[in-house]
Amino acid sequence: MCDLDEYAKQKKAMGKRFKQFRELVEKSKIQMEQEANLPLIKAEKIKQFEYGAIIPDIIFIQYFTEEYGLNLTWLVTGGGFLFNKKGDKTPEDIYRIFRDFKPSNKLINEIIGINQRSRTHVSCVNNQLQGGCHG
Repeated sequence: MCDLDEYAKQKKAMGKRFKQFRELVEKSKIQMEQEANLPLIKAEKIKQFEYGAIIPDIIFIQYFTEEYGLNLTWLVTGGGFLFNKKGDKTPEDIYRIFRDFKPSNKLINEIIGINQRSRTHVSCVNNQLQGGCHG
């Protein structure tokens, strides 16, 4: 039970930090959705993330780190500064952040699941564009 409590705390803390970021850049959830214009970034998903109900997929996080300079270390752990300089993090840096974070097994499994679903979604979209995958 303690592991689930820690997992819930981690999700809520990340969501709270994302809300701080969103308010700092003075954007509503709907404005962020419209600006991103990506199928995986929706106002409802932002709301769920901010309330600690979900951990968003990697495409969601990547968009805000690349477009706004959101610091992944700060988002995940609360350490460091809220913003990066553009291009600050390499894939190795991101791996190290998650490796050193030591999240609960449940959080790791959710992130892995989200990544797999994102890959399936992207693959399906690509297939649809090529005339296949109608499901």
